[in-house]
Amino acid sequence: MISIKKFLDMERPESHSAAIEGADDLLSIIENYRTTIRSFGKNASLDGSAHGIELDRKLGEVDLSLAAEPTAACVMKCESRVRSDVQRWGMRVVDDSKKKAEEVREFLLSLAKIAETIGDRDKNYTTQFSRLTGQLEKIGDLNDLSQIRARPGQHVSDLKLSIKQMAQESRNLIAELRNEVSSYESKLKHAEDLAFTDELTGIANRRRIESVILSNIAKSSIFTVVIFDLDKFKAINDRFGHVAGDNLLKQFARALGSNTREQDLVGRWGGDEFIVVMTCGESLARSMLGRVRDNVIKRYMLRDDDSNFLSPIYLDASTGVAEWQPVETIQHLIARADADMYKNKEAAHHFQ
Repeated sequence: MISIKKFLDMERPESHSAAIEGADDLLSIIENYRTTIRSFGKNASLDGSAHGIELDRKLGEVDLSLAAEPTAACVMKCESRVRSDVQRWGMRVVDDSKKKAEEVREFLLSLAKIAETIGDRDKNYTTQFSRLTGQLEKIGDLNDLSQIRARPGQHVSDLKLSIKQMAQESRNLIAELRNEVSSYESKLKHAEDLAFTDELTGIANRRRIESVILSNIAKSSIFTVVIFDLDKFKAINDRFGHVAGDNLLKQFARALGSNTREQDLVGRWGGDEFIVVMTCGESLARSMLGRVRDNVIKRYMLRDDDSNFLSPIYLDASTGVAEWQPVETIQHLIARADADMYKNKEAAHHFQ
């Protein structure tokens, strides 16, 4: 992280020209600092985790504060906040990694325990079979016919019992191993679902969206990306607070999911941007978009963390549409959808 503390602690320039030059230097350093924290936040959010998205949001707020008040005092206040937010994010990432590593360790220990049990069982039966073989060999040295007749029968019974016990234990161990593998597969599936789910809204996150798009590209499927960018959402957050804003995002996500087809993927791209990946061409996607907008662009009821109603609010969104073209990258596809969205946003503002 760029530190400008050293510059801020320098003595004030004495001459007027030096003062102007110092002010220019300060603005330049602040601009570089803003660029750095914006880049850091964006990179942290790329994995789609709630921690990364939250850090991106917080660093975005710092960036806006510095843009509004590019002063030494503001920088000193913001730098402390940035360091605290980044350290907290780093600790959360480490904790998540430790949890995943512990799950893998537990599974490997379970497998090792089963392998050890199998080894002990085989060792026990090998000893038992060796003893029985030795006893059978001794029969050849007997002269008493009655003993020759009696002993093989007993040894055969013992042998049958050992084989039966071994078969039963084998079935039990296989069942236990299957249960362990099934349990771990369930944990992996749950972890995968969490990795591909937006923690706030419960719909697909950016990582899941990118995965589906890349899969469609690999199969050369026909599909279209539709972007929804909520209008004036920052103003809603500023006025009613982030809890109310988060609740509004959840409501919009549910409305969007309820008004799209089952085969289409609905996800949160990040912040107040949502994406729908439609399994059809652009013409059909645009015709369906009108019906979707009619049902999701509406009045919502804001709530606080205690589910108390705060205020009804009309939520609008700008949309952008782009159908994937052969040999096109995911970056270029999203850029085209973004460009279409911004064109529609500017047109709407001009019309107003």
